[in-house]
Amino acid sequence: MESNLNAYQIELESKIQILEFENETLSAKAEENLLLNRAFEEIKEEDEIDTLWHNTLESISILLNIPFSGIFDVVEKQFVCNCSFALFSNEDSADIQLKVSETTLEKLISKQTCFLHKTESGFVFHYPKTGFEAENAIIIPFDSEIINNRYFVFIVDKKGQSLAERLPLFEKIIRIISSKLERVYYQNELKKLNNELEKKVEIRTEELRKQNEKLITEWNRAEESEMKVRDILQTAMDGFWLVDRKGNFIEVNDSACETLGYFREEMLKMNISDIEVIESTGQIKERISKIHTIGMDRFESKHRCKNGQIIDVEVSARYNHVHNMIITVIKDITARKQRDEILRASEERFRKAIMDAPLPIMIHTEGGKVDSVNKQWEKTTGYTLKEIPTIDIWTEKAYFGNEREANKKRIEKLYGIDNKVDEGEYIITTKSGVKRNLFFSSTSLGRNCDGKNIIISMATDLTERIGVMNELKASEERFRLAVSMSPIPIMIHNEDNEVLQLSEGWTNYSGYTIVDIPTLGDWTEKAYGKRSGFAKKYIEDLFALKKTANTGEWEVTSKNGETRNWEFFTTPIGILSDGEKVLLSTAIDITDRKRAEKKTTDSEAQLRLLIEQSPFAIELYDLNGLQIAVNKAYEDLWGFPSSTTVGRFNVLKSIEVERTGLLAYVKRAYKGESVKVPDYQFDPTGATEAIGKGRHRWLSTNIYPLKDSEEKVKNIVIVHEDITKVKEYDRLIKESEEKYRTMIERSNDLIWMLDKMGNFNFFNKHVEETTGFLFKDWKGKSFVPLLMKNELPYINDVFRKTISGNTESYELHLKVSSGKILVLSVNTAPIYTGNEITGIVSFARDITQQKEAEEKLIKALEKATESDRLKSAFLANMSHEIRTPMNGILGFAELLKEPGLSGEEQQNYIQIIEKSGARMLNIINDIISISKIESGLVELSISEINVNEQIEQLFNFFKPEAEAKGIKLFVNNTLTAKQASLKTDTAKLYSILSNLIKNAIKYTSKGSIEIGCGITADTQDTLSLQFYVKDTGIGIAKERQEAIFERFIQADIEDKMARQGAGLGLAICKSYSEMLGGKIWVESTLNEGSVFYFTIPDKRFETAEKVIEIPIEIKESKKREFKTMTVLIVEDDASSYELLMIILERSGMKTLWAENGIDAVNLCKENVNIDLVLMDINIPLMNGYEATKQIKKFRPNLPIIAQTAFALLGDRKKALEAGCDDYLSKPVKREELMLKIELLLKDL
Repeated sequence: MESNLNAYQIELESKIQILEFENETLSAKAEENLLLNRAFEEIKEEDEIDTLWHNTLESISILLNIPFSGIFDVVEKQFVCNCSFALFSNEDSADIQLKVSETTLEKLISKQTCFLHKTESGFVFHYPKTGFEAENAIIIPFDSEIINNRYFVFIVDKKGQSLAERLPLFEKIIRIISSKLERVYYQNELKKLNNELEKKVEIRTEELRKQNEKLITEWNRAEESEMKVRDILQTAMDGFWLVDRKGNFIEVNDSACETLGYFREEMLKMNISDIEVIESTGQIKERISKIHTIGMDRFESKHRCKNGQIIDVEVSARYNHVHNMIITVIKDITARKQRDEILRASEERFRKAIMDAPLPIMIHTEGGKVDSVNKQWEKTTGYTLKEIPTIDIWTEKAYFGNEREANKKRIEKLYGIDNKVDEGEYIITTKSGVKRNLFFSSTSLGRNCDGKNIIISMATDLTERIGVMNELKASEERFRLAVSMSPIPIMIHNEDNEVLQLSEGWTNYSGYTIVDIPTLGDWTEKAYGKRSGFAKKYIEDLFALKKTANTGEWEVTSKNGETRNWEFFTTPIGILSDGEKVLLSTAIDITDRKRAEKKTTDSEAQLRLLIEQSPFAIELYDLNGLQIAVNKAYEDLWGFPSSTTVGRFNVLKSIEVERTGLLAYVKRAYKGESVKVPDYQFDPTGATEAIGKGRHRWLSTNIYPLKDSEEKVKNIVIVHEDITKVKEYDRLIKESEEKYRTMIERSNDLIWMLDKMGNFNFFNKHVEETTGFLFKDWKGKSFVPLLMKNELPYINDVFRKTISGNTESYELHLKVSSGKILVLSVNTAPIYTGNEITGIVSFARDITQQKEAEEKLIKALEKATESDRLKSAFLANMSHEIRTPMNGILGFAELLKEPGLSGEEQQNYIQIIEKSGARMLNIINDIISISKIESGLVELSISEINVNEQIEQLFNFFKPEAEAKGIKLFVNNTLTAKQASLKTDTAKLYSILSNLIKNAIKYTSKGSIEIGCGITADTQDTLSLQFYVKDTGIGIAKERQEAIFERFIQADIEDKMARQGAGLGLAICKSYSEMLGGKIWVESTLNEGSVFYFTIPDKRFETAEKVIEIPIEIKESKKREFKTMTVLIVEDDASSYELLMIILERSGMKTLWAENGIDAVNLCKENVNIDLVLMDINIPLMNGYEATKQIKKFRPNLPIIAQTAFALLGDRKKALEAGCDDYLSKPVKREELMLKIELLLKDL
């Protein structure tokens, strides 16, 4: 609504401006009409124009005695006269051809044509002096704005009279005629104009009155609408602002100010770049340009508030063409972004929970598409999502026969459920062919955007459970058989006192079969007699689950009447299907043992002695909790005599016992239970019952009840083991382990441990963070899958050496979870357990960035070296190219001073000087252009040009030069006038084309050169043109077609035709075409010709980014002493030797001199004290390469530094291949020389 009101308001303002302009125009015309009327009244009635012409011509002829004169009209650029001859114009240029054949002038002129030339005085004939009888002729234009040079007076004088002397008279006559003509013209025109103007003024005045009334009404409405719109925008919830084309704020509403925390006055002084976070200033300009071009844009960004807070915003922008500004609405979407992030995190947790769930899970969509399966599904069924993309494929693989169709129908019904759960057990066949029992539970997760139901199906694998149940049945059967065949007395009986089973051992020891004692009552009556009631109560307690188990000794009477002692163990073993509990009673006949116990009474004294000498502290307590006896180990444990506590200390009332939690275990023992107490710390302070040292002790305690024959507790025994030292050792070990574990986890190194088989035992968090692998996924797995195949033999060898006890260092390429290859620097050592090596530990650092930086530095160095080489070659070429034309200029200038030169010789010398000067100027221009491009000083100047005109100018300019060489130059241009209109930099386009045409002429000796242009892309916004220059010259080898566009490359190309120029023209063409947004390339065949293409798009261009080169800092090595060193200088130039000798001897070295290669070889053989050789390459008798090879044969470790004045890339390579250890280019720099010597001799 806001944008419509603004557009309406703008339209009204435009209409008002148009009407005001038209009103002013009509007023001006009315005033002009008034003036014309006054002028018309002053002019008297004259003859018509035709009569005036006739009278004027007659008057001039009589007055001036001129035999012929004429007046011409211009009709469609053709001069016409009633004298039957015509005057033609070539595009209204100054040269006019006058055809006189078959005219009244034919008798005066002997040739077909003569020419007119425009001078300040008019148009004057140029004619052959022989054959034209008239000496001169003049055409004078009328000096009249009304006639507008359409009429001319042509005057011929054949009597030899001087027309030039009478030219002022002619001009005065013409002015008189013009004045008369103007008066007649104004009279006729003024009448017509006055009548028309009166009618137009009357009509337009009425129209303006009505439009003014309408505009006043609409203006009032627009003002009201504008006020409403301003109120709406100021009170709008969303931010709103207006910005100009530079991004400056023009207007902002309150919501925008409130959101960003600025006052309105502050924001109106700001730019969008002051609050924009994501986009740079350049990107903001691009965005504004895009909005200006397209008209609107919608995007998300981040803005910085006044308090520094960053908020997320949604921006809607529209360009207003009338006011040349951008209308922008901004919505704060920070909260929405946070909600989206929370939702995304929730979805990620749900997805992870599904994928990591212990149950097999499949999610599928109505229509049969399987969306996902989790890891447990793949593990259980063997199928991945790729193998079962649809339900149909799943049922085909998992079910067979009738089950397949039944399950398809069952799954189809699932898509109709919404809030229900479908369950069922089904047998599936896994990928490996194994059948498994799965219990499926399926329910809906909701519907997607197209209304299709999404189903989650979870399965429980019952295969093992069913197997266990079958096994349990078999086990029960085996149990029954085992009970029946057992030699131990066993009875199984239920809650109804029914005896279910007796073992053979029971019958053998008691004499009773299940027929004799079918019920428990029968057994108790026959076996226990008077004590049967107590036995029944004992069994009832077990059935009531008051006891989980019970043991006891009972005297039973066997079937033969013998009394025997049985030790029973009775416990519930389960519940039958009808709910009845079942007990199992086993017995051991201890009759013989009992008889033996009597014999053990004598050994009690020995037992007491054993307890006294026990290393464990033993305490004996009565039923009241009073300590009644202790052994010696007890006294040693607490550090006081037994009398301190015996008869005094009560375990049931001790505060220390209660605090340590021991009291609860003591009470359990008093109830008849044997108790193992968890390890605890006891601290008798000596302030209560215990009188002694009091110290912290860690104890391992067991408490046993002592019972009489009737299973009644008579005493309890507490046995303590002092484990204080053990606990202290455990604490120290744990602290040590925790300390080292923390160090390893916090280490910046990647640390992992492998067992002897090469499987992971451990790796730290830094490994997980760097590689993306989790230890839980790789625990116990081999490290081999992470290695590169080509490194496997090498790493296996390192592993073997480390397992053998060596410490190894190496580099490793490791493929991480993202697929990226990391370079690691690894140190590996063996792990010892005792004297045995049980694995290896590796410490690694990620040196990937270091390796990449090294590679970049090497490439940068190579590029810099190549650039230096090309620049050096370029400078050598420039010296030649500048001196050559300079030689021509100075040489022929000197020759011009010689006397007696003919005019032809002088002209020849001058032409040579001019050509040499032009050649030097071209070279200097190329150097300046390439310098500006390299320094970034070249700027674009975009304007609209006509491509056809540019090509035509170039064609006309180079055509004489091409024709002089016998080369045909022509243009192939199909562009229409509309298509030829292009927005670009005129000077740079001209430079590219002229460079290409000049090169084509230079390298073409015969044939033709074609200049062409065509359309490559034509859209509503952009017109792209493709230019080409085709020649039949020498061509370019395929391997050099890219090199020719490089700067300074000409000096490196052996081309006999490249006799002139700096080799910069194509480099300039490449730079200019890329600056204009296009590209340039060549297609060429050697000895056949070349076609150079380049494209220019019609658009605004961005300046290319500047390449920032990173300087390589070479730190100066620490200087060393050289006093004992001898250096052999191999140099044929005495001054060069002097320089090197002074440098080296000032550093304390001794020097020897060899002037050729043979002497150098002999000196190295004879003098073993030579520590270093400085080898010049170009030396007599034997060059430096060969001398180096000879020396290295008998002294391979002798350092040799090559030196040469050429300094080309190939020289360095040849020197190193010959055996030189390093390389220097002349002139030699002392710092560089000393640094190289120090690096080579540092280990000597």
